[in-house]
Parts: sequence; structure tokens; C-alpha cells
Amino acid sequence: MEKYKCIAIDDDLVYLEIFKKLAERVECIDLVGTFSSAIDGAVGVSKLKPDILFLDIEMPYLDGYETISTLESKPKIIIVSSHLEYETDELKIDVKKYVRKPLEGPEQLEQIVKEVMAE
Repeated sequence: MEKYKCIAIDDDLVYLEIFKKLAERVECIDLVGTFSSAIDGAVGVSKLKPDILFLDIEMPYLDGYETISTLESKPKIIIVSSHLEYETDELKIDVKKYVRKPLEGPEQLEQIVKEVMAE
């Protein structure tokens, strides 16, 4: 099975730990980095060149959309947030999927990855 390099950026440290545990249980994911700072995460995307970026919207300093605008080469972006009311048409071009937090389990995460990578 093909493995996709992934990064998660979220200022919620508890959520990042939960995401790590979920990702460990999904064979097609190779979680190469997690970042609690959007700035550090944007640098991580540049250095690690993931296939998929799981990104929160509401974060201090740079929000998710500002983070997307700083990326030179963009992986497939999945917004994972409890604030999906921020979904905007002009950014759908960069965002492959919007998912409500919290994820329900490894099966949902695997389904999301396969759906996004099949596009």
C-alpha cells in the first residue's frame, strides 16, 4: 500500500496528540511532522514536502488561510476545524476537503486520505 507523507498543523496540543495516535493506526499515512505553530508548520511544509497537509483554521499569529498563502509549493490541503463556517469559495481552489473536528477514528482518517489522493 502506498504511504503518503503528511503534516499536521494545529495550535491545540491535545488535538495534535490525538491526531498522532489516529495516524499511527492508518497504514497509508506517514506522519512526518506535527506543528503547534503555523509559522513553524509552514517552514516544515517547505522542508519536508508532504503529500498532504492537515491544517487548523483558527490559530494565533497566522490563521490557516494565511498559512496557505505563504506556501510556495502546496501539498493537498485538508482543513480540520471545529469552525467550518470559515469555508470560503475563493480558497476552495487550494483546499481539497473541509472536515469537522474531532475526527471520529482511524477509519474516517483513512477514508479522507484515500478520497483526497484519488483526485
